[in-house]
Amino acid sequence: MDYYTMLVYTYGVWTPEFGSFDKEEVKEEIQSWIDYEDYKSHQFLIICTGESQDEVQLQVDELNHNI
Repeated sequence: MDYYTMLVYTYGVWTPEFGSFDKEEVKEEIQSWIDYEDYKSHQFLIICTGESQDEVQLQVDELNHNI
């Protein structure tokens, strides 16, 4: 089953901050950060993985390695 994770780019790295099986819920979370936390849209990325933390972290590590 697909699991969507909101990543936030701060201090030069991507960090997972929120996850859900519902992609629309992740998009809503991003919008709330933009509206209330003074973030910009280019600071967010949604990744799709399996539901395990290891799968999420593997993809985050790969993204950060390529920065």
